[in-house]
Amino acid sequence: EIGEVGAHQRVVELLDAAGNILNTAETNSTGEYRFVVMPGVYQLAVEFPDSLAISPPNSGDDLTDSDFLTAASSPGDNITRATTAQFTVLNALDRATYDLGVYAPYGAHDVRGRVWTDENANGLQDTNEQQAFPTTVYLEANGQNVIAATATDSHGNYRFDGQTLLPGNYNVAIRLASVSRTGISPRNISGGQTTIDSDAHPVTGKTPPFALDAGTPLEPRSVVQRDIGMFTYASVSGQIWNDSSHDGVFDANEDTLGGVQVTLHLDDGRLVARTSSASFGSYQFPRVLPGREYYVEVQSIDGTHFTTLAHSPSASPHTNVDPNTGRTPTFSVRSGEQLTFYAGVRGDDETTGFRGIVWNDLDGDGVRDDNEPGLAGLVVTAIDTAENRYSVETNAMGVYSLLDLPIGSYRIAMDPPSGATLTQQNAGDDETRDSDLNRAEQLSKPFAIVANRIETTVDIGLYSGNFSTDVLNSLRITEVAFIGHGKPEFIEIKNIGATPLDISDVAFTRGVSFSFSTSALPTLFPDEHAVVVGASLNRLNANFDTTQINVAGIYVGDLDREETIELRSSAGDLISYLDYDDDWYVLMDDEYQPWTLTVIDEQADATRWNTKQNWRPSSFQAGSPGSDDPRATPDPGAVVINEVMTKTIDDFNDVIELYNTTDHDIDIGNWYLGDRAANDDQGENLMRYRIAPGTVIEAHGYLVFSRQTHFANPADPGTVTQFGLSSFGEGVHLIAADEFGTTLGYSDSAYFPATEVGQSFGRIPLSDGSSTFVVMSSPTIGGPNSAATAGALVIDQIMYHPDGLLSEEYVRVLNTTDADVPLVTELGSWKLSDGISYDFREAGMPLLAAHQSMIIVPVDPVYFRETYQVPNEVQVFGPYRNSLNNAGESIMLTRPGLENRDLMVDRVTYDNEGSWPVVANSGNVALNRIATAVLGDEPSNWVASTTSAGTHLRDGIFMIEQYDTLAAAIYGHNAIGMMARQSQAGDANGDDRFDSRDLVQVFQAGLYRLAEHATWLDGDWNGDGLFDEADLVAAFQLSRYVN
Repeated sequence: EIGEVGAHQRVVELLDAAGNILNTAETNSTGEYRFVVMPGVYQLAVEFPDSLAISPPNSGDDLTDSDFLTAASSPGDNITRATTAQFTVLNALDRATYDLGVYAPYGAHDVRGRVWTDENANGLQDTNEQQAFPTTVYLEANGQNVIAATATDSHGNYRFDGQTLLPGNYNVAIRLASVSRTGISPRNISGGQTTIDSDAHPVTGKTPPFALDAGTPLEPRSVVQRDIGMFTYASVSGQIWNDSSHDGVFDANEDTLGGVQVTLHLDDGRLVARTSSASFGSYQFPRVLPGREYYVEVQSIDGTHFTTLAHSPSASPHTNVDPNTGRTPTFSVRSGEQLTFYAGVRGDDETTGFRGIVWNDLDGDGVRDDNEPGLAGLVVTAIDTAENRYSVETNAMGVYSLLDLPIGSYRIAMDPPSGATLTQQNAGDDETRDSDLNRAEQLSKPFAIVANRIETTVDIGLYSGNFSTDVLNSLRITEVAFIGHGKPEFIEIKNIGATPLDISDVAFTRGVSFSFSTSALPTLFPDEHAVVVGASLNRLNANFDTTQINVAGIYVGDLDREETIELRSSAGDLISYLDYDDDWYVLMDDEYQPWTLTVIDEQADATRWNTKQNWRPSSFQAGSPGSDDPRATPDPGAVVINEVMTKTIDDFNDVIELYNTTDHDIDIGNWYLGDRAANDDQGENLMRYRIAPGTVIEAHGYLVFSRQTHFANPADPGTVTQFGLSSFGEGVHLIAADEFGTTLGYSDSAYFPATEVGQSFGRIPLSDGSSTFVVMSSPTIGGPNSAATAGALVIDQIMYHPDGLLSEEYVRVLNTTDADVPLVTELGSWKLSDGISYDFREAGMPLLAAHQSMIIVPVDPVYFRETYQVPNEVQVFGPYRNSLNNAGESIMLTRPGLENRDLMVDRVTYDNEGSWPVVANSGNVALNRIATAVLGDEPSNWVASTTSAGTHLRDGIFMIEQYDTLAAAIYGHNAIGMMARQSQAGDANGDDRFDSRDLVQVFQAGLYRLAEHATWLDGDWNGDGLFDEADLVAAFQLSRYVN
């Protein structure tokens, strides 16, 4: 690791299989040694004083860990001898690396600290804060292996004796129950006063790693101090009651009120939580963070007022809210404290009940316009919590009056007459003119009715007009919850059109099964949502106010983490679909965090709809069923991992660059950086380094983090777990979070393969709105990225969807250079990987001649050559392993590098939809690359093999037939001999000549010296969009005119 120096002038012995010494080498100033050997069986040995011990073998990356397995002491000579296992060198291309770490086996530090009750959860040990309850403290090595455990004493102190601890990296940890009201304080906020702050991560309960150095028994041990603050969430509760005595005191004979909204706010007005009083008038906020200033606000009910205390407080519960605002005084809570606030309510009217209007919603917009009349003779019913029903008919004006009701909580119901439909609930922003019944339930939300109060805001709109059946253009899937784990699974749809929509002919036919023909909601109004739920309907009720959600029904089936959902008409027409993958966002790949996928642009066209770029994690866990996502976190791609270096030239430092792609500043304080492979499910690896609170990345600005200064620096307070980036390739992740480490709905990831010293990988935007991460021509840390490198060999044709009868899939690779390229060298071999796998070493010692192609196939190469009559000058290799996915795949071409690295030269991540040529998914149609210097991942750089020879693709690139194979009439669109070629300046017709026919063509086009856009075919040979003298000069200077 950084800071650990090589052992100089140590003698390393090379032994044969019998243990005889063949050669010795002395380590240099950096501890390095080297033997050059013939093929055979060998072993290594090193001797050193027995005051040292060897490090544990095979503890990490094979290039940096210790590999010696045994250590035997020689009696009387104070010498210890370490040896490796025997190993075999097969040929001249083999490289073997065996390292040895040694240390003095005596700890130089005690580890101790204090676990205390952080009464105000501020992360600091205040003078009045006492020890926590007896707590078990763990000492872990390398972030996971428990080395020791101890309990805190009566003062909250703990200690691990350094005399028993080997040198190495450790951390202290405590563990909380999965369901617990206990939390861990914010970490490292003392401003440098490290002896009084909390050092553990609020989510993992672990401190950042620290090193315990080697020492001797005679040295006095120093102290590594790690303290941990704990707190218990406070509780704020109370009751709302009908204060019939009007004295502000909750008497035993007074009734409670359910269905009253109660909110908890910070003192600056920010909303913390929202709930409604239950049927007994009670409400509760069970997890209130200590140490903040709050107030509770009880929703004012129209036609009522809050009562005031008529005399001094007594032992009886009494009102605590301001009669004018419904707010309590500002208060703070301490760890575990329980506070109670009451609110007395009394009506202003002469009687008790409901009064509203049922109207004819002529335009179906859910808002009562002045020209829309009331409807007479319709029955409206009030239902209380005991299912007692009170009904009345509307009068000639459409008004209903349900008066003299017992006080309590009610829901209003109505069964619409034949031919009429309830209009959208809560449309518009005026609650006195909207419709208030849930269309699926035909019920309103609960309303609290107090004595002497008439509720006048429950109105009902009915629509009797026409419904459109244009579901193809108006109905879309807009949210999918597929993770579950205590939260509901559901699919949300929305009418994105401008007219009411009949959806009774619609059904989910793939992924899950559900028909709207028999659902509770066969129609949708403009901008209205409907939700279908899995077997988790109770979870939906537990997490959301379903009285405000159109729940159309329960689907059959279960949503997987990778799924294709299709919504179709009864005729089989595809209305809307989503082919999602939880790997789209690493945030959603953590199965215990139930984010949903929500649409970004509900009007997106077909090429963008079903892409990652059009979907994002929900702003809040469990999503927003029945309503649009509030977009409380940035959209994907706002802050991106823009460039990564794993080995800088100067000191092998690792670097991560972030870039703000937007036009506004973004606060990324408390966000996290982490690393993990794409198939690594250890969620905590995503949150290894916390970005300092208050960090803002400016609009279109850059921010750079390095291993030495930041994410592997134990002295940086943001380091949760030290990490570095593997030069053999891995993933880097950015995760949004708050001050307590709770993840938010934003993440960005970048995956890169093996790299060389001084080489950086960077983000390149693509034409379809996505991006790719490729090797840059030069590092540009802290600034705009340089261009991507162009490889000597490129993948230039892919047949991924043959018909399975008369053709085979294949990949074609082209040498774009003027030199032959050997495919096997002393460093190793070229390979195809990712979706398929082929090592060119399997073909012996092949090379690809300059400007020649080779074809790699999944079958016997001889069979393929004979079947397609491939010319002898075109090499055919195979068979490769696996097969190309018809739904999309990544193919990577790599060359050999030092230390057995496979270095990316080219990559193509094709798709069967979106901006890629979709005809290639129809069978027997290959993908052809247009420009070899343009990225393989760029979808606009590919055409289907249906493009005929002679077609101008762009910028002087023509499709040509390089060599003949079997006719397309026999083998579909057989394009093995077709490829794109760049013409010389002046060659306007693509015949590989600059002659009079080209001049005739461009002058007949008639754009010479006109300020009109010209193409290559019209004479624009220098790329300036015009045809003028400069193009003729370029043609005659750069090309040979054939007379």
